Amino acid sequence: MDAIRTLLKQMQDFWAARDKAFKRIFIVSLSVVLVAIVAAGILLNHTTYAVLFADLADADAGQVMSVLEEQNVDAKVREQLRLEIVRL
Repeated sequence: MDAIRTLLKQMQDFWAARDKAFKRIFIVSLSVVLVAIVAAGILLNHTTYAVLFADLADADAGQVMSVLEEQNVDAKVREQLRLEIVRL
């Protein structure tokens, strides 16, 4: 516990010794980095699908989906029996 208090005291002393310009630049830089990390996380986890077939019959969509699942292709059926796969 003493180590944590010592570390916090050192951080407070360091921060108190800095001028306003340094504090402003540090906070803005930290904010930009955090926004960039969040934006990258959102963009990298977003999956884009492309239409593979449109207006399929139920039976046909089921057959195509079973083949795609066997091949481990990320696919889904959307409205109006539109079959979509992940865009590469």
